[in-house]
Amino acid sequence: MKDEKVPKNLGTQLDSAFIRKEPFGLVLIIAPWNYPVNLTLVPLVGALAAGNCVVLKPSEFSRSTEKILAEVLPRYLDQSCFAVVLGGPQETGQLLEHKFDYIFFTGNPRVGRIVMAAAAKHLTPVTLELGGKNPCYVDDDCDPQTVANRVAWFRYFNSGQTCVAPDYVLCSPDTQERLLPALQRAITRFYGEDPRSSPSLGRIISEKHFRRLRGLLGCGRVVIGGQSDESDRYIAPTVLVDVQETEPVMQEEIFGPILPIVNVRSLDEAIDFINRREKPLALYAFSNSNQHPARAKLEPLLRKHVPTWGLSGRLLHNHTPTCDSSPAAPKVVKRVLAQTSSGGFCGNDGFMHMTLTSLPFGGVAHFTDGETQVLLCVTGRAQVCPTCSQLAAAGLTAVSHATVQEPVGWAATTASSPSTPSPTTVPACCARPG
Repeated sequence: MKDEKVPKNLGTQLDSAFIRKEPFGLVLIIAPWNYPVNLTLVPLVGALAAGNCVVLKPSEFSRSTEKILAEVLPRYLDQSCFAVVLGGPQETGQLLEHKFDYIFFTGNPRVGRIVMAAAAKHLTPVTLELGGKNPCYVDDDCDPQTVANRVAWFRYFNSGQTCVAPDYVLCSPDTQERLLPALQRAITRFYGEDPRSSPSLGRIISEKHFRRLRGLLGCGRVVIGGQSDESDRYIAPTVLVDVQETEPVMQEEIFGPILPIVNVRSLDEAIDFINRREKPLALYAFSNSNQHPARAKLEPLLRKHVPTWGLSGRLLHNHTPTCDSSPAAPKVVKRVLAQTSSGGFCGNDGFMHMTLTSLPFGGVAHFTDGETQVLLCVTGRAQVCPTCSQLAAAGLTAVSHATVQEPVGWAATTASSPSTPSPTTVPACCARPG
């Protein structure tokens, strides 16, 4: 990409001062199973377009997608700078023994720690997109059906197997009583009287995950759903109440169609509950407090004619990707945003911050290390990389990898440091020596 000129001081007025960006080199992408096409191809396209060589490891749980990717991608990509590695944990462990210039991993925190430990041996930079327990606070003044429509849609979407889905609801006992029948109506609206026969409700990815989720059904008290069938890996959209903080359903990421409701007596207690736990990847808050008059008049019309996930405006606060669905954010929503910390935040809606390419996607604390935006570049001729040859010799890839001559660096775009890509012709090596 084009060199970025920087300001000079009095002593360097006759000199040239600029920043030149180049690709990392050899990138390992370890993809997840829950969105096996999107979460595989998006980092792959970015890495290749930025001038890197890529070793791609799809998830062994999404077998059909894994097979298609392994068959189709090599037909259209230069195999001198790209390879797919199939297999399970053993093959992934073998991959991690080798030195890469960058590792991009999407998955759970347990495996993320393994990836981080392996990367640390070579001081390899990483991006870890990890899951977590995402809170959803519901204020007393909300319309219960509007909240239920939105919460049910983005909780049970993809059978709850989404990293930014709300993991539990925080609300008062009175709000819970009004919310439960509204949630039942929303679930029936989306999935019918018999959710098992609905084409819109998927199944759990594996028997292992099914058994784990079925065990969580024993926490608290089931008030909606709770039905399951191991032969079909089916779990009905479920709501739990009377859940204790110490129960497993509140100690681990659920990653399934189960929604616990935890009672709090006040907004202060809800904020304290959130802050006593790991910082979440996403956080949601619903409130009509101090809602903009125009929004209040439009709300009945929006509920009738707009899809249940609503309309969205946007704002960026402390580099937290934030989406607020009212023209003027309610004071309760603003307070939750100001007094908590999370990778992403959405007020009076769900998922919508994920639809904005103008907002970075990432997390804080242990849920994510690094941002996931990548700049593009043009490609050029290739040279053989010693590290890739080692991988081939180890039987982990069938071809040698290569470098791309015309590089572009990986760069995250934030509100304070925008970056615009443009081509350059400076050659770069695929893997740095050492």
